[in-house]
Amino acid sequence: MPPEASTPPEKLVAVAEEKPPMPPVLEASDWTVAVPSACELGERPVWDPRSAMLWWVDILDGKLHSLNSTGDHRAIALEAPLGAIGLRARGGLVAASGRSIVLLDPHGRPDADPLRLEQAVGNLVENA
Repeated sequence: MPPEASTPPEKLVAVAEEKPPMPPVLEASDWTVAVPSACELGERPVWDPRSAMLWWVDILDGKLHSLNSTGDHRAIALEAPLGAIGLRARGGLVAASGRSIVLLDPHGRPDADPLRLEQAVGNLVENA
C-alpha cells in the first residue's frame, strides 16, 4: 500500500516538483530561410524517405513544393486550395486539391485522372 493511503491527511506534506527549464526564446535573427519559396500560406511538410524529398503545399496558391537532398527546389501548380498531401504506398503522393483528389508520381506529376468531388476540399472538413 502506498504511504499516502496509510498516512493521515494532516501528516501529508506537499512537495514542489521541479519543472524542466524553459527552452530559449528564439529571436527573428536566429532563423534562417532554408528555401525562399515565397509561399502565400506554406504548410503541411511531408518527408519522403524513399526519394529523400521534402514536400509541402502552398494552400492558397495551389502549388506543391519539393526540396531534394541537393537543395533543388521545385514548385508544381495544382488547383487551389491545395489542402493536404500524403505519401502513397507504392511511391508518389496523393493531394487534396481544389475540388479533386489527385494522384501524383514520385516527381509530383499527375499519373491518373483526378477524382472530382462535389464540393471543394476545404469545405469537406468545415461541413463535417
